Amino acid sequence: MASSKRKRLYTQQQVLDLVINDSGSENNEIAYDSDMLNDDSDSDYSESTVSLRSQTPQSVVQTEESDSSDSDTSDDQPPQGRGRGQTRRGRTRGPRPGQAANRRGRGRIAQAARRGQPARVNNRRPEPRQENIDNDGDFNWTMYDPIDPYTPDWLPAFTAPRGVLVNTEQYSPVDYFGLFFPVDAIDLICTETNRYATQFFDNPSDFPRYSRFNEWEETTPDEIKAYIALQIAMGLAQKNSLEDYWSTYWLTYLPFTDIMSRNRYELLTSFLHFANNEEDRPARGDALFDPLWKIRPLMNICEPTYLNVYGPRCELSIDESIIRFKGRVSFRQYLPAKPYKWGIKQYALCESKTGYALKFLTYCGKGSLELIPEFSITESICLKLLNGFENKGHKVFTDNYYTSPNLYKELQNNMIGACGTVKAGRKNMPLELHPTRYALAKGDDPVFMRSGDLVTCAWHDTKRVHFLSTIDSNNTVDKRIRQRGADGGHREVEKPVMAEVYNQSMGGVDLLDQKLGTFAYPHKSAKWYNVVYHGLREVALINAYIVYCAATTDGKVMSQKVFREKIITGLLEDWVNPSVRRGRPSTSERPARLIQRHFVSQYENKKYRPDCIVCSSRTLPGWQRHQTNYKCKQCDLPMCPIPCHEIYQTYTNFRQEAARQVYNIQ
Repeated sequence: MASSKRKRLYTQQQVLDLVINDSGSENNEIAYDSDMLNDDSDSDYSESTVSLRSQTPQSVVQTEESDSSDSDTSDDQPPQGRGRGQTRRGRTRGPRPGQAANRRGRGRIAQAARRGQPARVNNRRPEPRQENIDNDGDFNWTMYDPIDPYTPDWLPAFTAPRGVLVNTEQYSPVDYFGLFFPVDAIDLICTETNRYATQFFDNPSDFPRYSRFNEWEETTPDEIKAYIALQIAMGLAQKNSLEDYWSTYWLTYLPFTDIMSRNRYELLTSFLHFANNEEDRPARGDALFDPLWKIRPLMNICEPTYLNVYGPRCELSIDESIIRFKGRVSFRQYLPAKPYKWGIKQYALCESKTGYALKFLTYCGKGSLELIPEFSITESICLKLLNGFENKGHKVFTDNYYTSPNLYKELQNNMIGACGTVKAGRKNMPLELHPTRYALAKGDDPVFMRSGDLVTCAWHDTKRVHFLSTIDSNNTVDKRIRQRGADGGHREVEKPVMAEVYNQSMGGVDLLDQKLGTFAYPHKSAKWYNVVYHGLREVALINAYIVYCAATTDGKVMSQKVFREKIITGLLEDWVNPSVRRGRPSTSERPARLIQRHFVSQYENKKYRPDCIVCSSRTLPGWQRHQTNYKCKQCDLPMCPIPCHEIYQTYTNFRQEAARQVYNIQ
């Protein structure tokens, strides 16, 4: 059934007048639709579209003469910028010389134009708006003049100590690992594991006859080291299940049995603990309750070592990291952009160049992170991570999840420079650069605005992006990038220097995640605190390798794989497997020469030289007669001191071994 309500039809001119009268401000500015950004425009509409798209926030409608004067001004002032290639000052947006202006609009004006005559625009020149003052009056955004002599020189020179802060002379790989996973951590695991096992067995329960719980014995620090060594080794030789590491199949055999039996390893895993369950603590729901109490003692030992051992470079980065976990815990998170999407989220501060981990904040649910007054949750996270880095000249890079003018202003007060992507609608950002008010298309020049030492940039490359920085100006750099279909397969892009610097320095946390995943422990756990423990151990291994590389000055740096192998060997150095050797015991007694202490001696008569009982023979084929003045003091038998004395005291069939070592007879 057709609707009884009649639709009102408008002519093209009525649509135009309604849009202009409705959207124009008190300054008679022309409002335009952000949908007018598509390509492939109609030829009838191209001219009016260009006149709208090529304007600056100060003057929405510009004449041909003003465009040419702007370009002349920018070409006459080419100050040097940073970055690779030729650099120049940023300038207000407008089409490049020879740039095609045939973009198709989809807004209400464009639709009206395509239905009839070409659309006309209001050519009245509005009063230019030079500033956007927010409600607080703290940020006065103005267009960044291309000839503005401003340079961000407020940040002091970086003077903090950098590199290795401890004496690592004569350090082995296991010593580097011990810097970040110290003996106190080993003792804590040993103590709490034994305590938890005692608490477990204090509760009366009947175990099956062949349960591995019946074989429990208290562990020792040396056994915990061996346990950790096996877990590191599992990352180097990954298998589908734990049982496969103790498989005796000839093709995939690994000597894990020589270190620890499978039952003992699983028994230690069952009782592995890092805190006392019976200790008094605030109840769940209390404001002082710590959701990480089961792993907090180990975190308090390991995490402070990150800043005590190594001084980072000037550039730092802040981002989210995730510890892989799909089990049950109240603060499990889903991050679709991460390689492991489900897990325990951590906010990480890392060195940009190496990925060295400096600080972590673990997200434990809404309200778990205490806010700093007058700052949002993301701003509070950054300020907490950067606590202790004030007044040293550091530069920190953040993405649009954290970046805001309010945060960067506070970091500037703390003498910390900052640069990062920012959401266009973030509080105190200039409204003139918002996509709904200022349209950009691929290939347009970047647009800059400034408020004091804060510089923001809107740029459209593959998509639109906004930057905010306190350490950059409006400098740009010409980049030659590949593009399919372009002449020669490349095209020139005018890229803001702050975007180039951001791309080079933002990846510290991603680099850490990449290194953590290379030889990570490959098996799942149902207990969330075990997963955090694996994360702490892996961070200790990565930081240890970074410090080892920084401390090695001769250029002979071993690979991370070899570095881990040597750590495994060092952890097993003092470990002796107490398990009994399989098989029936021998019924025959071993000769005394194999179990007693024997020493080399010499006959008193120097001319007395009998035949050696080990290597001398006059009848065996291939053998020769060897005479010697030496003997075994305890056995009183003649034998050469080297190698016959060692062979005689070591091998049951010493003649066969002498044939192999002395005469190369197999």
